[in-house]
Amino acid sequence: MNKKNKTKITESTKYTKIKTLNINDFVINEGDYIKIKGEHGVVFKFISLTKNNDNGLEWVDCIEYEKGIAKAMRAFSIDRVKRIPKKRKHVSRT
Repeated sequence: MNKKNKTKITESTKYTKIKTLNINDFVINEGDYIKIKGEHGVVFKFISLTKNNDNGLEWVDCIEYEKGIAKAMRAFSIDRVKRIPKKRKHVSRT
């Protein structure tokens, strides 16, 4: 049997990935669901805030979910992100 050559994966210094994002005094962490302005009927799972160190551009990397199924990996500008409020516990008043 022939051995396959293993490819070495190295971290790129061109991009910086940040696992949290602050929007309107709320923190969005990796794995939280978000919505994007202009994308109707679709929910996205936040992966990271990515910054290009060469030119200073920033964008949000996320996975598109439609009806609970992962469809594609997408990137959007930060100003289009809307957070989805977490469900609160319902307290019955008796």
